[in-house]
Amino acid sequence: MPRQDPSGPDPSLAAARASTGQEARKDPVPRWTDGAAPFTRLLNTRPDRKYVLLSKQDRLTMAKYIALGYERETNREDGPRFVYGESAKMGDFVETMDLLLFSISMDRWLDQYQNGGIDGSLGQKHYDDVEAKIIDRVGDDQTRGIHARRGWAVVNETEPAYVRLQQGGGA
Repeated sequence: MPRQDPSGPDPSLAAARASTGQEARKDPVPRWTDGAAPFTRLLNTRPDRKYVLLSKQDRLTMAKYIALGYERETNREDGPRFVYGESAKMGDFVETMDLLLFSISMDRWLDQYQNGGIDGSLGQKHYDDVEAKIIDRVGDDQTRGIHARRGWAVVNETEPAYVRLQQGGGA
C-alpha cells in the first residue's frame, strides 16, 4: 500500500480513482501517524543518544535524571533542535513549551534499562528472571498470548480493500 504521510496523499491513488470514474474522496488533513505533537519533533538527533523532555517545574524528576547521567542539551549549530523551535541564543538550553531537552548515551541507557539504575530501579533482566519462574512457555497460556504448537499455523490471506475495488470487486 502506498505510504500516506503529512507530505500529502499518493498521486497514484488519485489517478486510479479518476480513471474509474469514482467520486473524489474527502479525506481528513494528513497528519503524523505516531501522534506526536509537532512541537516535540526533533531534528539533528544522534543515533548514539537517548533523548527525553523534562518539565522545568518538576525539579525532583529533573534531579533524578541528572543523577542517572542525563545531560541538558544546549543550542549549537550541529545539535538537536525542535522542528518548531523557539528562538534561542547559541549555548542556551534547548527547550520548548517549558520542557527541557536532556540526553544520555545509548550504551548507558541500555545498561540502565537491562540492569537498573542507581535510583534503585530494577532492570529488564530482573523481570525476565521473574517471568521465567512463573511462566511455562511449553504449555498453553492464552491469557499471556502463549499458545501451544499443535501442528497448525495461521496464514494471512487478506488483501487491502482498495485492491479489490480497483479490480471491480466488492468491499
